[in-house]
Amino acid sequence: MSEPTINEKVQQLIGKLPPEFKHIAEKYGPIVVQWGKDELWAWIELLSHNPTAAYEQLVNSLPESSLPAEWASHIEAMADLNISSSAKVAVMKEAGSAIAGVVLRMALAVVGF
Repeated sequence: MSEPTINEKVQQLIGKLPPEFKHIAEKYGPIVVQWGKDELWAWIELLSHNPTAAYEQLVNSLPESSLPAEWASHIEAMADLNISSSAKVAVMKEAGSAIAGVVLRMALAVVGF
């Protein structure tokens, strides 16, 4: 019996994924498999620092020429959502800090400091 090909191994791995992730792996898996170790590591690093740019790079790697143009608006929307989320997180941190300060003052007042 011969060793399975890379494509067969990828299909086996995709078969083990939950159904909601299979379509993503089927679309992007072949591209990622073609990348070398250094290119894949560089993309992972980019993903950790700038997810929007990483997704844009991945979409631009797709063979369908119309897809990058179609996804441009989606990438811009993702960037807007990231900015919006960052602002919300900052407000939540500020509110949490204010609440913690009030609780600390109450605790100190009860203890007598």
